[in-house]
Amino acid sequence: MKPKQHLYLRGTKYYFVYKLPEELQHLHNGKKKLQVALRTDSLSEAQKLRNALLLDIEAQRISLGSNPLGERYRQLVAKVRGEYQNLSTNEEFEAFDSHYDIDSLRTNDPLQAAAVLEATGNMPPTELNAPTSDYTLQEVGEMYLKSITGNIGETSIRNTKRALSKFKTFKLGKDSSLIAIDRPTVVKFIEHLKQDLQAKSINTLLSCLNRIYSYAYDRGYITSPSPFKEHTVKDNRSKADSYKPFTLDQWKKLLPILETSANTYAKKWIAPIALMTGMRVNEICGLHKEDVYQESNGRWFFSLHTDNRRLKTKNSVRRVPIHESILPAILKLKADSDNEFLIKEVINSPSNRSGTIATWFSRNKVKHITKDSSIAFHSLRGMLSTAFHSAEVPELQAAEILGHKIATMSYGLYSSGSKPELLCNYLDKAAGELKEFIDCFPEE
Repeated sequence: MKPKQHLYLRGTKYYFVYKLPEELQHLHNGKKKLQVALRTDSLSEAQKLRNALLLDIEAQRISLGSNPLGERYRQLVAKVRGEYQNLSTNEEFEAFDSHYDIDSLRTNDPLQAAAVLEATGNMPPTELNAPTSDYTLQEVGEMYLKSITGNIGETSIRNTKRALSKFKTFKLGKDSSLIAIDRPTVVKFIEHLKQDLQAKSINTLLSCLNRIYSYAYDRGYITSPSPFKEHTVKDNRSKADSYKPFTLDQWKKLLPILETSANTYAKKWIAPIALMTGMRVNEICGLHKEDVYQESNGRWFFSLHTDNRRLKTKNSVRRVPIHESILPAILKLKADSDNEFLIKEVINSPSNRSGTIATWFSRNKVKHITKDSSIAFHSLRGMLSTAFHSAEVPELQAAEILGHKIATMSYGLYSSGSKPELLCNYLDKAAGELKEFIDCFPEE
């Protein structure tokens, strides 16, 4: 914001002048512009007062929801329609027409003029720019979220918000009335999502949107069945080739780009850490400083457990040796963190620790390397798995490091895990297979 934005000096005193958006004008007696005398000649004091007023305006906007004009229009139509339906005599109709003078309202309150016309069975002309009186997806989505907050898990709330955001992006940033969303539209939406998401994620988003639609149906906002249900979405790729590795050329190009664009030390090292540990991005971002420790053989390890975090499966609880190629970076992260987390900045995102870093990585990958969704952050985990296989590491120890399910019952039930030196030895063998990739790591 510019230093004097919305501030005007008249004589020796500052005034706050703000052009009100249409949806807020009815809260300010129909005014299109808000002017407030700040009664000060100090620019710094005027700026503080301006910022406070802007916060008040933003609070008003948020309180109105995602479709404030539609909500006000519905209320006006319902009010006027109720009055109109109770009229019976000529005198009452004349009084009604006098009170709701359309010619006057066209100039002074076009929204009310449109509402009166619709309430009395007439079609508002296009020049009145009447909003739809139908409920919109974003609007009902906000209602639904308010109704479930506190009664459902944070993941479900996050997925619902994501589903609403994805559909709005699909509609080029515009909200959609529920009545306008039909099955062919949803099929196109699914095809749009397939460009970036796998079937499981798409089905999750559709399920969230279906619940919003059902919420609207149960309350009479819509009368047709949900177009978001009973879609069959399957991945075209098989499980075996669901993620492809980065080529060496792609890796050589990617790492300098990440290093240049990284605004934190953790971002600079996140890809090398993932490659040499096989850890998922949420596992890395969920690490605490105390999870970095030395074993009896003197080598450093990560301890992944469920004491203060949620892991993907029970097999995710494990010890992961820290390879020498990333150890200095890990120890620096540990020393530099001023909170309990190894990556200190994740403390600012309690509901989604890995979100910022994962999005940053994906954005750079798509922009500079490839748009192929099968080449992603999770590919790094697969690359270490392939290195274990190439180095002829026993499947049991590879699974132990990667957190895969151990199929042998005796090992799975009764084993306390391999000796630390054995795990380190096998990781070193896999590192030999990845030497050309390790050579591209950032310099300390």
